[in-house]
Amino acid sequence: MVVDSRLGLSAGVFLLAAALCSPPPARGAEPVSVEKPAAERLIYAPGEEVVVRVRINNKLPYPILAAARLRVLAPDGSEFYNAEKKENDLAKNAELTMAFTIPSPADAKLGVYTAQFE
Repeated sequence: MVVDSRLGLSAGVFLLAAALCSPPPARGAEPVSVEKPAAERLIYAPGEEVVVRVRINNKLPYPILAAARLRVLAPDGSEFYNAEKKENDLAKNAELTMAFTIPSPADAKLGVYTAQFE
């Protein structure tokens, strides 16, 4: 599953779009679900870190390997951030929250940043 969203730097302020990450289309009750990823705030100043959290629910009757990747592209299309997190043993009928910390350098390019969750 891939979820696209947009981050922006505008007028010297790091903006995280309100529609940070739209959840995938509903397909009924899935055995493993990923809730809508969210940031702590919508607006960040240059130099602040942006923390994005995503919750994974394992509704299966056995443990699974949970993995999520966040990739962010800068306005010029270059890769700005790319990280993967894994949880080796997400227990049966359990949930976990993964957090990604995105650095926002003081000299980051202004414009729209595109984020992908996989």
